[in-house]
Amino acid sequence: MTLSGKTLTSRRIIILSLIVALAVVLHRLDALIPLPSPWIKLWLANVMTLVTLIFFGFRDALTVTLLRVVLGSIIGGTFLSPTFFLSLSGGVMSVFVMSWVYF
Repeated sequence: MTLSGKTLTSRRIIILSLIVALAVVLHRLDALIPLPSPWIKLWLANVMTLVTLIFFGFRDALTVTLLRVVLGSIIGGTFLSPTFFLSLSGGVMSVFVMSWVYF
């Protein structure tokens, strides 16, 4: 791999890391917004998944979603709880639906 290839790979990893960090912040912010019922969410973090899907592709969008759900649930204290599995399944399904509609 050439020097420019390493630079592009490093830049890509840095950008995806920033997207994951912003998605985790939006994930936790979404949990703080009071809504009329507990099962309704705004899914603000899916905006970052959609951005990743458009600019980087399906594989990276799925990776961002998985990292967002895992890190957000660890920070929020819901790791491996029913809330975690609902968030994980909803996030993964939203990536599949977004990619199906986009492509």
